[in-house]
Amino acid sequence: MALHSTIWRVLELLYRVYVGGSMSLLSRVNFGTNVYEKDWDVLVILDTARVDAMRMAASDFNYIGQVDSIRSLGSTSSEWIAKTFTTEYNQKIANTVLLSANPHVQHTLYDRQFPEQDKDAFFAFTSWNTAQPEDFEYIEQPWQYATNERYDHVLPEDMTDRAVSLYRERNPDRMIVHYMQPHRPHMAQAYEEDRELTDAERDPFTYLKNGGDRERVFSNHVADLEFVLETGVKPLLRNIDADTVAITADHGDGFGENWCYAHIAGDPRKQVRRVPWVETEASDHDELEPTLTPPVDTKDDTEDRLKALGYI
Repeated sequence: MALHSTIWRVLELLYRVYVGGSMSLLSRVNFGTNVYEKDWDVLVILDTARVDAMRMAASDFNYIGQVDSIRSLGSTSSEWIAKTFTTEYNQKIANTVLLSANPHVQHTLYDRQFPEQDKDAFFAFTSWNTAQPEDFEYIEQPWQYATNERYDHVLPEDMTDRAVSLYRERNPDRMIVHYMQPHRPHMAQAYEEDRELTDAERDPFTYLKNGGDRERVFSNHVADLEFVLETGVKPLLRNIDADTVAITADHGDGFGENWCYAHIAGDPRKQVRRVPWVETEASDHDELEPTLTPPVDTKDDTEDRLKALGYI
């Protein structure tokens, strides 16, 4: 047991050294596609969505045609945020409304906690040129007031409610809607069955490392993807007008392939770097009357939310 513990401490130390080196490089050089180099009016981010899962789900949704892919700028949300919203794109950022269920928006843009600090990297000499929050047209974070505490997620329907409201009110040139599904915990089936999460749903990667069934976990990932596509993205596309809506992910997840579990900073493996890219359109059929209103004062419990999502 002592030897096992020592090995893990050594591996953790080596990983922190690696993250310092990789972030020092990646903060200066792009090894992926910035979404601002693509054409879109509305960008839908499905957190951790994989290309293979999107292709499996596509046939059930007539608004999804061809599922292409791009290489993400990050293997974690904080890395993707830090590398996507850079001062190079400030002119486009100034016309962007960002609605995000991911607490890394607060952590990275507001608190200026960058990816190497997430992992306490050693010897990091980074040079981020990430935009400031005030550089955006508007930012709102529903995780601060609309998280479903039972399942540790903002429900897709609540995200869509706020997205439709903001889009109709502001008519922005660009809007980004960042849903947390299908990120762990995998809650779709538990939510639909009105039950508590299983171990495989709440902490799928510990479950896998302890010998759990990969197909079960991947099936849960696909179920969460279908859940957000049905209850979040589908009504969004029927309640706003946008010529080009792109659906993608900030990064993917590994389910044990090539010893890749979840997603870690600076990971070059395709399971986390290759993400879906789908282009479609939206037409407002006036089917949704938004009711969710954010409170005047929102609660900043960033650390608690990051813990619930498995980041800390």
